[in-house]
Amino acid sequence: MKRLLWFRRDLRVEDNPLLSLEGEVLPIFIFDTNLLDPLAKHDRRVGMLHAMVAALKQALKQRGLDLCVFRGDPVEIIGTLRARYGFDEVCASGDYDAYALERDRRVSELLPFNPLHDTYIFRPEEMLKRDGSPFLVFTPFYHAAGARLSPEHLREYRPAAQTLQADSSYD
Repeated sequence: MKRLLWFRRDLRVEDNPLLSLEGEVLPIFIFDTNLLDPLAKHDRRVGMLHAMVAALKQALKQRGLDLCVFRGDPVEIIGTLRARYGFDEVCASGDYDAYALERDRRVSELLPFNPLHDTYIFRPEEMLKRDGSPFLVFTPFYHAAGARLSPEHLREYRPAAQTLQADSSYD
């Protein structure tokens, strides 16, 4: 199976669920213009993000992988990669805000989408009050979280055997 490993919020190499998937993979990062274009020209967050992506690229090279970096609309970029190189699946950290859910839905229309839960201990739907609404006060949330915490929530992800595509001209 040929997988795109889409790094988004989680730019670490250690204990990253994306790197626990075996097989022929291409790690990617997309500077999403839908999110970046509205920002001020010299927004410090963008500079910090560039530095973090560069560090991720170096860390992946030490593991025999190369991070391909793109700028543009993620749906268009992933569609192009699928059409040009025949990927079977895209995997990414779970993201739960409204824009991310819609973007991921659109990506899943192009390619099977595998969201990996790794950014939060609990998925949003796991931590609801008895009436089904979200917690708005921390202390009740804290007590409910302590009662629901299980070893699976604290699972460690170990690196798998992965290879980079032979054609490294993805950029």
